Amino acid sequence: MPRLGGGDWCCLLLGCIFAEAVVQRATCGSCRPLQPGVALIVLRSGSHRSSLRRYALPLLIVAWLGSGCHTASPLLGRDAGARFDRRTDVDLSPNDGDAPCLPTPPQQPLRPLSGELYYEQIGLGGIALGEAAVAVGPNGDALLVDTGNTSHAATVSRRWIALTAAMAPNAPNHHVLLTHYHADHVDALAKIIDGIGARPRLIWRGAVDLSAVKAGTFETMCAAAKRLPHASLCLARAAALDCSATVRSQSCPGLGWGNLDVEGDSGPSYLSLGKARLDIIAVNGTIGSHRFEVDVSPFGTELNDENGRSLVALLRLGDFRLLISGDLTGGGKGTPNVETFLLSHLPSDVVGAVGVDVLHLGHHARETSNNQQWVERMLPADGYSRNAIVGASTGHIGSPYASVLDRVSTAGATPRLGEGRIWTTTVAPLGATHRDLVDARLGSIRIRTTLGGRAYFIQAIGADERVLASETYASVASKLANCPRPSSQRPARCNVSDCQAP
Repeated sequence: MPRLGGGDWCCLLLGCIFAEAVVQRATCGSCRPLQPGVALIVLRSGSHRSSLRRYALPLLIVAWLGSGCHTASPLLGRDAGARFDRRTDVDLSPNDGDAPCLPTPPQQPLRPLSGELYYEQIGLGGIALGEAAVAVGPNGDALLVDTGNTSHAATVSRRWIALTAAMAPNAPNHHVLLTHYHADHVDALAKIIDGIGARPRLIWRGAVDLSAVKAGTFETMCAAAKRLPHASLCLARAAALDCSATVRSQSCPGLGWGNLDVEGDSGPSYLSLGKARLDIIAVNGTIGSHRFEVDVSPFGTELNDENGRSLVALLRLGDFRLLISGDLTGGGKGTPNVETFLLSHLPSDVVGAVGVDVLHLGHHARETSNNQQWVERMLPADGYSRNAIVGASTGHIGSPYASVLDRVSTAGATPRLGEGRIWTTTVAPLGATHRDLVDARLGSIRIRTTLGGRAYFIQAIGADERVLASETYASVASKLANCPRPSSQRPARCNVSDCQAP
């Protein structure tokens, strides 16, 4: 290397400053408060151009290493102090500088990820009515919520196998939850048990209160239930399963059994999915010691009377909350107004003032359900972004209903969902469209938390596994809720310490 004179050293120093600024702007999208203008002046002087040209490549390499931008580079590896989302490769380190507050939406289909909660509303085709969803906890424990109709068994089984295999816990603790006993929610149970080759524990209200249940549907379901370990929430803990009996329940003691996998436990009932959990809020029109049939009116024998018995549960991890409600009715079209009854007895610590992040719209977003009070409590119009999901199939003619989409989307002139959307597995024939509706076209709606539940991704995935839409949202109870959302290309950047909880 030739000897450098005083002028060469000066140019080398100023060249480093200039090169570092260039690298910062090109690779990090920002520039440190240096003075590249001074270096530009030197570059224009003719006497030292050859020196700078000679050392241009070493200057750029040194500047790149010194800029800190290399820590996210796949060439040199990642900084040991940074945290990266495995799917988006975005630095999630909670520093107080110019840091990503939320990761960019993934452009590949979501899958379960260790340490995070995953939920998928499965797309079900064909002409038969059907709805089913799968949740996978941070440790790989899985929960099937309803099964779809018999013709959907193969589809649901394939998704269950694919999603559980992605995590494969050493000692799987899997469950099936049946919200109520209509064919589009339970008929595939027996075939799914055969298809997945496993015996998940069944959570249901039990063989009780069958006045609005078709005999054939119950017989098939109950025969399958006998093959599984189960918890019958509206019978005594030790009650034997009798598919031939016609039993009317007097209460639902299973709402006070604590961890449903721990014999003899007590307290509000829940299922553990690793660090995530599913809180059982109500079942069979019962919440705590309050019963709709006693306090309001008995259920009848119509189809919607069975819908009113739907199980309601809250799926959560960290700050993230997703409410499941089956086909719960809210008084529309003359149905039992169980939604308002449950709200009047809902403990404030179950669903707080900030509501939930994602609301499953009851009864495939039909007018029988999702009444005004229910929507306002779960999705308050407070300026924060929330989302709603719809499980519908081709056979659910008219779903989603325009009146429900309008109610969920806006509160007067105020956008109820903030920057959130309504996501549906499909728009059935005669179903409504809406500016805030994302249609997966017989595909699936997939949700996965990030940052341990402080935020979450949500996607519409087509039947061909193509990503139709992908977004990132902060959980409303998280301090990130006031931070800007990312675009589809770059993370939003902010001073995380400025973000405040709502």
